[in-house]
Amino acid sequence: MSHGIIDENGGDLNSEINMIPLIDVMLVLLIVFIVTIPVIRHSISVSLPKATMDADKTEEPVKIVVASDGTYFWNNDVVDLQELEARLEDISSKSDIPGVQVLGDRSVSYEKVVQLLALVSRSGIQSVGLVTEPEVK
Repeated sequence: MSHGIIDENGGDLNSEINMIPLIDVMLVLLIVFIVTIPVIRHSISVSLPKATMDADKTEEPVKIVVASDGTYFWNNDVVDLQELEARLEDISSKSDIPGVQVLGDRSVSYEKVVQLLALVSRSGIQSVGLVTEPEVK
C-alpha cells in the first residue's frame, strides 16, 4: 500500500518532494557566492599617497669577523678590542642603529666570540646575528 494519490488511470502519483533540483540550485548559489565574495572584498578603490625613501635610512649591517688567529675585523678593517668597543658605542648612539653580523672562524676559540658578543651586548645593540654556512645535505 502506497501513500500517494491515485491518478485517473489507477496508478499512484508520487507526492514526495524531489530534493535533487533544490540541492543543485543551492550548490550553484554557494559556488557563485564563494567566487564573488573575494572579488567584492578586494575591489575597494583607494588612492594611496606617494612617498620617497631616503637612501641613507637603509644601512647595511656591520660585519665583525673573528679570524682564526683571534684578530678582529670591522668591515674588513683590522681592529683591537678597545677600538671595537669605541666603534660599537659610536653606532649605538645613533638614532638608526644598524644590525651587527658576527662571523667567527670555525677554528677560533669560543672565548673570542663570547668576548665580542659581550661587547656588542654592553653597547646596547639589540640586532645581532651569527653568520654560518648553510648545512649541505
